[in-house]
Amino acid sequence: MTKMKMVAVLAFFLNVLCFATYYAVAKEALNRIDPIIFTYFEMMTLVPAALIILICSWRHITRAIVKRGALLGSSLCLALFTIAIALKYTTATSVAFYPALNGLLAAVFAWFFLRQPIRKSTWFAGVLSAAGVCLLVFNSSVGGWRGSLIAFLGGLFFTIYVFLSDAEVQSEDKHAHWPLFGIELLTMALWGNLVVLLFGDWHAVHPALPKDIWVVLYVAGACTFVPTLIA
Repeated sequence: MTKMKMVAVLAFFLNVLCFATYYAVAKEALNRIDPIIFTYFEMMTLVPAALIILICSWRHITRAIVKRGALLGSSLCLALFTIAIALKYTTATSVAFYPALNGLLAAVFAWFFLRQPIRKSTWFAGVLSAAGVCLLVFNSSVGGWRGSLIAFLGGLFFTIYVFLSDAEVQSEDKHAHWPLFGIELLTMALWGNLVVLLFGDWHAVHPALPKDIWVVLYVAGACTFVPTLIA
């Protein structure tokens, strides 16, 4: 059990590391590509992987798995596009800071709704993250309030996704995890087509090829595929 806990802790830090590299890698490309369309490219890049996963695990696909995978994919897609929209109204630094509240939001949800005991160290860390976010908000420009609110909602949606993911994965057998993951990725791509059709600004797309192609591939693989797979 101790070894498994160590593996879980290492996987957690790997997830954090992957997410942390998103803005460092994509910041320059986001100046040339509309954030919503950039996120759309990111999701569409994962379609081949989703199809391969579904082809290899089609025997384990059931109607229940399709419904659960669609729910997970929809919630994660909502979170990713909310963050992308926030980037249109505020800086990448501000957007990256708000997911720091995810831990506090998760702790409050677990304590209030699930009646789970929370350690004092968790509350202390949550208070620190909340204080940092308040300093960021109070020092932002007036025009940044909209972006701050949208970024906060993005962090909230990510927290909801984490709880949904945990509940769905625990309710399935080990053979259902791969088709669930494949359907989740495919659902994100399907919703992505609708979102980019409604809100995408193709006039704000001026990619620097082939550099931006590698950026999209990295973000799709290291910042979305790997963390979602580990989770």
